Amino acid sequence: MQLAPIFPVKCRPAGDATRPLARTSRLRPKTHQLPGSLKLGVTFIAGVTKIKLPRHPRRNAWRARRVRRAAKIETVETVETGVKKPPHDPRSYRVVRLPNDLEVFLASDPEADMAAAALSVRCGCFNDPASTLGLAHLHEHMLFLGSEKYPEEDEYCRFLGEHAGGSNAYTEEEFTCYYFSVNADFLEGALDRFSQLFLAPRFEVSSLEREIQAVDAENTNYSTDDVWRGVMLHKMTVDEDHPFARFDVGTFETLHGDAPRQTREELLRWNQQHYTADRMKVVIVGSQSLEELQNLAMRFFSAVRTSQRDVKPPSVPSPLPWASLGRVLRRIPVKDIRSIMACWPLPPSSEHLFTKPVQYLSHFLGHEGEGSLHSILNANGWVDDLIAGAEYEFENQQLFALNIILTPEGDEHQEEILGLLYRYISLIRAAGPQQEVFQEIRRLQEIAFAYKEDEPEADDFAEKVAMALHRYSPEEALRGPFALDDWQPDVIQRYLDLLVPERCLIFSTSPSFTTTAEWQHEKWYGTTFREDAFSPGDLPGDSGLELPALNPFVPQDLQLFARTSGTRFPAEATMPTLLSEPEMEMMEIWYKMDRSFGLPRANVMVRALTNSYRLGPDSVVMMRLFCAMVDDDLSSTLYDAQLAGLDYKIEFSDHLQFSVSGFHDKLPRLLTVLVERFEEMYLEVQEAKGASVLHSDAAVQVKQILLQEYENFTREEPLIIAEYFLSQVLSRDAWNFQDYLPVLRRPISLVQLGSALQIALQEVKIQALVHGNIEEHVAVACTEVLQKIPGDVLQKVWQQETIELPPQSTVFQMDLDENPQQKNSCTTNFYQVGSASDLRHEAQLLFLCHAAEPSAFQRLRTELQLGYNVEARHWCENNISGLCIAVQGCRLSPREVDRCIEEWLQIFQQKMETMTNEEFQRQLAAVSSSYNRRYTRLSQETRQHWREIRQSKHFHRVSGVFGTAGFGMISETSKHKMDLIT
Repeated sequence: MQLAPIFPVKCRPAGDATRPLARTSRLRPKTHQLPGSLKLGVTFIAGVTKIKLPRHPRRNAWRARRVRRAAKIETVETVETGVKKPPHDPRSYRVVRLPNDLEVFLASDPEADMAAAALSVRCGCFNDPASTLGLAHLHEHMLFLGSEKYPEEDEYCRFLGEHAGGSNAYTEEEFTCYYFSVNADFLEGALDRFSQLFLAPRFEVSSLEREIQAVDAENTNYSTDDVWRGVMLHKMTVDEDHPFARFDVGTFETLHGDAPRQTREELLRWNQQHYTADRMKVVIVGSQSLEELQNLAMRFFSAVRTSQRDVKPPSVPSPLPWASLGRVLRRIPVKDIRSIMACWPLPPSSEHLFTKPVQYLSHFLGHEGEGSLHSILNANGWVDDLIAGAEYEFENQQLFALNIILTPEGDEHQEEILGLLYRYISLIRAAGPQQEVFQEIRRLQEIAFAYKEDEPEADDFAEKVAMALHRYSPEEALRGPFALDDWQPDVIQRYLDLLVPERCLIFSTSPSFTTTAEWQHEKWYGTTFREDAFSPGDLPGDSGLELPALNPFVPQDLQLFARTSGTRFPAEATMPTLLSEPEMEMMEIWYKMDRSFGLPRANVMVRALTNSYRLGPDSVVMMRLFCAMVDDDLSSTLYDAQLAGLDYKIEFSDHLQFSVSGFHDKLPRLLTVLVERFEEMYLEVQEAKGASVLHSDAAVQVKQILLQEYENFTREEPLIIAEYFLSQVLSRDAWNFQDYLPVLRRPISLVQLGSALQIALQEVKIQALVHGNIEEHVAVACTEVLQKIPGDVLQKVWQQETIELPPQSTVFQMDLDENPQQKNSCTTNFYQVGSASDLRHEAQLLFLCHAAEPSAFQRLRTELQLGYNVEARHWCENNISGLCIAVQGCRLSPREVDRCIEEWLQIFQQKMETMTNEEFQRQLAAVSSSYNRRYTRLSQETRQHWREIRQSKHFHRVSGVFGTAGFGMISETSKHKMDLIT
């Protein structure tokens, strides 16, 4: 897999799992998720192992000092009006420079119902003072907590929440980014509060004391996360004088929690030095005209101070000098995971922005097609996943990494795998730069940009552009991340020549290592590791490796079949029509031509309803195992399709599901390949009567991976485990992952697999939705292939049921001790309300959950500091909904946290009862707006239609909850008559 795919989203890095490129710190969960309301109670407690995706540290902090006003209000300089944008992009753009040298990117979209802004600053954890490690992270935490003009701690987030918005921030090594979204009508008020955080923030000591504890709790989260533990090992390999070598998360000790006033003074000095207009980029997205947006930018950001002097960043050495290379670090993980990561330091990407040599390298090394390194390793049963791309990027160097996730068998062949890797690199180098491959990558990039969908949310768009402006010119801020304009074979060859064993740094992860006296413990998170010199052996001979062929799935036909004339609002969207005839008992095919997005894309969703789940854990395991075998078998064949902007999925949860999506040109073919291969492998298994045990490398590998996933589950973070068991507790006749383990631990024969599949697929009913730029006759032909799925007509469809909870409080405590290193526990309280089909109650529940989210966060997270992760949200499963409160932390025991939640609930009830009618109407408008936003992607509308089809609601809830039948029901209702809080 390439780390830098065609679509320039935040790339999945080549870390030991899925370390985000930017270490994000969320001030609070976004309010876009379905909220809830309260009644019957379940308290769920899990004291568990944790393995958390590293979200990088939060960094907020500021104070109240007088802001130097701009000496003169001069004219705004227009920097760029010709921003290169996709041809179908409805927005208008302009880039201006304010008198204080602050560059502002303006995006006007008259149709937008959501507005957003982002501010990025060239300053990150590399700027931490050596005496206060983690200060940039703490600064990000603190910055949100009040300004001189708006001193209340929660004013900024409260205002956004009341107007259907939310905020977020993250700190990288060299950059920090803050961004928000809000209802388009309230952009001005949001910008006022947002800008004040950078003009005159308050770093109150009382807030600072709490946020230091929050940072310390966040660090506790990371300490048992294998990905974060790997980051700390990476830091040990770099030059000790380079800032990356320093610890940058922050703890109570490094942030001088026992001397908060001292830390506050440090924050003030740090902010004054680094948060200046010349280091910042601002993006504003709104429904106003460009002139109006420009006036808002001038009004709110022209007073941001400019650096008093030309401060040049200190020169730093290259992170990885020659002396640090040619080594291997072996470490023992917390989870049962195995991997090899090979890393090479390369020149920084800023030197060749429009050649992108690392993307060229990633194309070859991350390829999964026939003859690739991945396909050879997969044929041997040695690899689970392979990811190539930039692991870290610094101003003067980047670290290119190839991360190979191994199977248990692959773990026993690490030396051979490294030999194959170097052999493959030698093959690529010998072939030299391939212009036709570069042209193919460029063509795919051009198509991806030209037919690019909107970002899922306006704030995601603002955040990406705010970061891109530090790398690309204003004209190229949108196109630049896609652009491959310059064919420079000499540059690509120079990069290829750097990928030699002598310049490689290897990280080997395995639970099977045996420790001896030479093993050490990393300082911050205690990872057990050993460092050795690395000397590659002889390269293997004929290994079957070959360079990938050109991609046959590059789309050719990109014409549109309908004129854009539809609405993107959920309540106004036309509904799919049923194509299947009544006599087609086995098939229920829904179709809708897209008339709203004007893009050559389509989605096909398929669900094969069976009785498989009801038959027991053996049946479930066999279905999941078979789906994984089909997926694994297709990985090489369909990898090119994924590179060309297509995607597919085959899985079994409680029913069998297929999906394909992407450019319509090759979509029918993709679905045909997927379903026909499913049928072929089904018949192969049925005919394999002589095979006693799953014997192929691929089958054994898939079984091992599935078993490993289940065995590792108890080492996930407590929040994830608590949510899983809550779902289990609420579901009638649900199987537990512990029910699947015995099945996977015993030998499975092909005869058993074939017999189980035959019984599971004995009766089938097909539901399908075809939605997008695809003609009706093609949709019909496309779904005819679904008749190849074996089975007779399913007479009775089984549906999972949710248990009605008793009126009294019910407590389930799960003590999972598989990971003694885990310090956190999670307390999850669920208050069940009832059927989501009752539109009036559901609308009231959504309203209450919307109000509960900021209230719970402020009380349980900000004030009581119960844990870094605090959630209050709507929970709906099997059409039964309620309010879910979850707290993960280690400060108090789960039962004490439960008491705090109950106390908060009383406070919240009083707040609701005393809420003024004005505030009530404002909150109601916000939640109504948040659930009636325009679709920004075709896939969003597809998922909504598919949800209705799966629930057999046939689309009445869309117009019901989102329209006058839902929130409209309570718009004139007195708040005191909302009797759901009991």
